[in-house]
Amino acid sequence: MSTFSPVTDPASQVPPDNPLTTKEGWHHFVGHEPVPPRLLTAGERAALIPQEQIHVDERRREYHAALPMVNTPVIRKVTATSRLLIQLNRNQISARRGVILSGASGTGKTTALTQLGRAHELAVRKRHPHDRNRLPVVYVTVPPAATPKMLAMEFARFFGLAFPSRANITDVVDAVCATAAHVHVDLVLVDEIHNLTLTTRSGAEASDQLKYFAERLPATFAYAGMDVESNGLFAGTRGRQIAGRFVVAPAIPFAHVTAEDQETWRALVGTLESHAPAAQPHLRHTDRSERVPLPPHRRHDRQPLPARPRRRRPRHPGRERTHHRGPPGDRPRRLRGRAVREAHRTRQTFCPAEARGLMLIRRLPDPVPPARHEIPASYISRLATLHGLDINDLWTQVTEREKSGGMRRVVVPERLAALTGRTAHALAGAMPELRSPPPDWAMFRHQPQTGCHRCDARHPGGKVTRLLPHHRYVCVRHRTWIGPPDIDHPAVDLTRLPEIVDAQRKHLRLLSRYGWAATYDAVLSALMLCAHIWSVDGRPSSAVFGTWDTWEDRIDLLIPFNRETRTHPSYSTSRLFAAIYPEAVAMAPLIASPHWRQLADGTEAEQARFFAEIGDRVTYPYKPVDRRGDAIAHWSLADSWRPPSRPLTTYTPGRMRGTLPGLAANRLARHEKSATWFNRTRREQGRALLFHGHLKSVLLRDPDPQYEKWEGTIWHSTRTDDLMREEVAKKRRASEAATLPHYSSGS
Repeated sequence: MSTFSPVTDPASQVPPDNPLTTKEGWHHFVGHEPVPPRLLTAGERAALIPQEQIHVDERRREYHAALPMVNTPVIRKVTATSRLLIQLNRNQISARRGVILSGASGTGKTTALTQLGRAHELAVRKRHPHDRNRLPVVYVTVPPAATPKMLAMEFARFFGLAFPSRANITDVVDAVCATAAHVHVDLVLVDEIHNLTLTTRSGAEASDQLKYFAERLPATFAYAGMDVESNGLFAGTRGRQIAGRFVVAPAIPFAHVTAEDQETWRALVGTLESHAPAAQPHLRHTDRSERVPLPPHRRHDRQPLPARPRRRRPRHPGRERTHHRGPPGDRPRRLRGRAVREAHRTRQTFCPAEARGLMLIRRLPDPVPPARHEIPASYISRLATLHGLDINDLWTQVTEREKSGGMRRVVVPERLAALTGRTAHALAGAMPELRSPPPDWAMFRHQPQTGCHRCDARHPGGKVTRLLPHHRYVCVRHRTWIGPPDIDHPAVDLTRLPEIVDAQRKHLRLLSRYGWAATYDAVLSALMLCAHIWSVDGRPSSAVFGTWDTWEDRIDLLIPFNRETRTHPSYSTSRLFAAIYPEAVAMAPLIASPHWRQLADGTEAEQARFFAEIGDRVTYPYKPVDRRGDAIAHWSLADSWRPPSRPLTTYTPGRMRGTLPGLAANRLARHEKSATWFNRTRREQGRALLFHGHLKSVLLRDPDPQYEKWEGTIWHSTRTDDLMREEVAKKRRASEAATLPHYSSGS
C-alpha cells in the first residue's frame, strides 16, 4: 500500500521574512509566473485516492489565487504615464517629474503600483539580459508616524543593508544612495504615502527626506496613497512643490453606466475567464455557460427592495431580499436578457464568481432623495451617514478631477445615478451643480447655507446645505425666515409677522416682471437704503413716529429678550434683515423700473416726484435738513443711471473633499462682536446691516475711490456734496464716450 506525499517546489516559496519590501521578495514577485494545473477527466479524478484529490484541488485553488493581473484602465494609465516620465527623467539633473496614485481604499492602488514596477523591471531585464546585478526598481512603504530615519531605514532594508542602532541618518542615506547608483535604480515605488502628515513636525521632516532622496537618486518616484488631495499632502509650501512636480492619477471603482464602461467591464471579465482553467466536467452548469453576469449592483438577486415607510427600520425582515430570484417580468431580468443577447453577439462567456469580486459602484440600500437646491457634497454626506460609510471614500467614488487640471473634484452624474438608482435627469433637477449645460452661477448666492428647518426635517441623514437663489428669503409654505447666509441659527417662525411672508410673494412677482439681474440689484439697493435709514445719528424732531419704530417692534418678536440671562441669545444679523425686508421689497419696484430710474436721474421736479414716491413707502427725508449725507439722494445722483449691479463673487462647483467645512472663524468672531454690542445698547442695527457681506455688491458699485476701512465705503454711499457731483459728471462723460461708436477715417 503506497502513501501519498505531495511535493512542493522550494523555489516557488517565499520565506516569511522576505516580504515585498525586500529585494528577495521583490525578485520573487517579478519572476513568479503561475503555471495552470493539468485538468483531469472524470475517470482520472475518480481513480485518485482522497488525499490525491485534496492535493489536486489545493493546486487549483492556489492557481486561482495567483491568477495573472488584468490590465485594468487604472493600471494602463499609471503604466503609460510612469514609463513616459521615466524616459523624460533620464537626462534630468534635478526637479524630476513623478506620479501619485490617489484613491479610496480598495480601488487597486497597491496593485497598480506593483504591476508598474514589475512591468518596468521585466522590460529592463529584456534590454540587459546579462547584467545580473541590476536592480531597477525599489519598493518601500511609509511606516505610520514616520521619521526621516525610519524612512531611510526602509530603503536600507530593501537593499539588505545592516546598520548598528547608533548609526546616524547621514550614514544611512549615503549608503542607500551609493547602493542605488551601483545597481542602476531608475524607478522608486513608495506606497502608503498618506501616512505622511505635513501638519506635524516629523511628517514634514520625513517629506523633506523623501524629497532629498528624489534629488540624490537619478530615478522616477511613484507614490500611492489614500485620498492624498484631501489629506493635506498638497497644502503649504511643501505641498505646492509636490503638486507641481507630480502628476495625480486617480484610482476609482469600475462604473457600469455608459456603453464604454460596459464594454470595459465585459472585456475585463472575459480576460479573467481566459486565464482561469475550465471547470471540472462534473461541476459544469450547462444552463449558465452562455450567460453574461451583470455587475453586482445591477443583478436582481443582489438588488434590495425600495425603502417603504414600514421598512425603514434596519432590522425589518423585509428590508432586503438578497437571495430572491424575482418574478419573470421584473425589469432586472429584462436587463439580464439584453446582456445575454449581447454575449451571443460578441461570442464571449463570463464567470459570475469572478464578476462578484471586482469593485463597482453599487446601489445603496436606502437612497433617500436629494433636497431641492441641495449641493452634492451635502447629499453624499447624508447618504454616507445613513449607511455608515466614510464620506471621503464615497465622495471619491462618484467624483473625478476637474478638467481644468485643478485639485477640485466634481460629481459625475452617471456615477451618482448608479449609486442611488435615480436618473441623472432627476438628480440634476434637484441639484443645480449637476446640470448640463451649467446654469448662470451669478443667479445663485456664492455661499451655500441651510434652509427651512421644517423642509429639512423631511430629509434624514444630517444637515441639509443648499445653494439658494438670490430671491429666496422666506419659506412661504412653512412661513419661516431663511434670509441671507449668516450664523447657522434655526429658521425664524413668521406666524406673527405675516407682512414678511407677503413681501416674499411680492418679491417673486417682481422677479417674473424684471428678471433676476434687475430684481437682485433693486432688492439689495433697497435693503442698503433701509439700513442707512435705521443707522442715523439724529432724526427730524417733527417725526413722532417713523419706519424705524416699526422695525424695532418686529425686532422684539424676531429676537426675543431673555429676562434670566439679560441677553438676546437668538440674535443674528439675518434677523435684522427680516425686520426691514417688507419695506425694502416695497421700495424695490421704484429702483427696478426704468421709468422711475429715469425720473430719479431727471430734473429737480422729476426727482421731487421720485422722492415723494419713496416717502410713501418709508419715512423720507429721514435726516434733518442741516445734516449732510443722504443715501437715497446719493443713489439718485450716482447710481440711478448705472446698469444693475451684479454679484462680486459667484459660486464655484466642486470641492477637494466630501466633508463640508464648518463655520469660518472670522464670521463667528464678527457675529459674536455684533451680538455683544446689540446686547449692550440695542442701537445701530442699521450699521450692523451695512457691515454685513450681503450688501457688499451694492456698496462697492464704484471701484474708485478705495478706502482703507469699511467705514469710508459706507460714508461714500451717502455723499451728495459738490465734489461728489463733479466726480459723477466726469464718470458719466467717460461712460458715454465709451459707448459711442468710433469711426475711422478712410484714405
